[in-house]
Amino acid sequence: RPVFTIGYIGRLVPEKAIRADLVQAASIDAGCWGRPLSRESVRLLLFREHLRRVVSRERPVLHVAWHQFFSFHYSLPGHTDDVLLVFVLGESARYDHMSLFGYPNDTTPRLSKESAIVAFRGQSCDTLTKAALACMFVRPGGYITDPIRGVPVVRERNVFWVLKALGFAVDIFSTQAEVGFYLSTGSDHYKFRETYASGLRSLGAPLYDDVLLPDLADSLARHPRGRRVEILHLMGSHYSYAARYPREFDRFQPSCPEGVRWCPDDQQRNAYDNSVLYTDSVLSMVIEQLRNRKALLIYTSDHGESLGDVEGGGFFLHGTPKDRAPIAQRKVPFVVWASEPWLA
Repeated sequence: RPVFTIGYIGRLVPEKAIRADLVQAASIDAGCWGRPLSRESVRLLLFREHLRRVVSRERPVLHVAWHQFFSFHYSLPGHTDDVLLVFVLGESARYDHMSLFGYPNDTTPRLSKESAIVAFRGQSCDTLTKAALACMFVRPGGYITDPIRGVPVVRERNVFWVLKALGFAVDIFSTQAEVGFYLSTGSDHYKFRETYASGLRSLGAPLYDDVLLPDLADSLARHPRGRRVEILHLMGSHYSYAARYPREFDRFQPSCPEGVRWCPDDQQRNAYDNSVLYTDSVLSMVIEQLRNRKALLIYTSDHGESLGDVEGGGFFLHGTPKDRAPIAQRKVPFVVWASEPWLA
């Protein structure tokens, strides 16, 4: 049966256009979580919208659209029985602070030495992690923002769910905690920040992104063949920048130390560049684990970062509403590396 999505943006139709026969003929999908709704639940949603109209005196509108995931079919090309795809999701990384793209500080010395690598200047679909994760892995039109609650509404399954449906096993290792996104991938296994932190806390050790590497190595060793997707979700260059890298990566000086509430702009930028340098090291260590596999690695970031510069609007951090955000908050790298067995 056709599946429909209820939302508040897109093709706007008045409530009276939602006829009873349409509700009877279709199963209704509630958007983000994909839970089928009964006819009673649909009536409750419509009644709640009616109450909202009475309270706000706004004309209610509902969007009814074909659920795109069920409208398209996907198939794999040949020779994909033994394929390893590794997606590394960075955090707050700007391509114009990577020497791979011509930045004067040598922040990506290891990636710059790789031959089988291509790097693109990208633009993020949002400026916040949760919203970006919702929109960056679906097609245009597969994601909207609820204008009432301001939360992302996903209208189709993301690419990882599609890969799962095509026979790929999916593992996630993360120093963040976006569990809603991890569940939306259909992953077989995920391990996130609190799990890692609980083990490190007893040792008094800080939580850096290289904590994910042993789990990646173990997963690769346990599954030497077959279709696999490995997702690494990094803390990357999230503020506080100095908290994201070990002291041996504190190369660009003077840098703002961890725990200091205020530093001059140049010190903040140096600490940010040091975090990019550390991410370069983490990516290099991931690549070393993939060299002998038929593997493709894709690295990108959820969004960029304002760093007190002109392109950043003269302030720091991210999360400015995307329609008003400075371009620096949407500048992201898109880097692809392929192993020799992949290219053979």
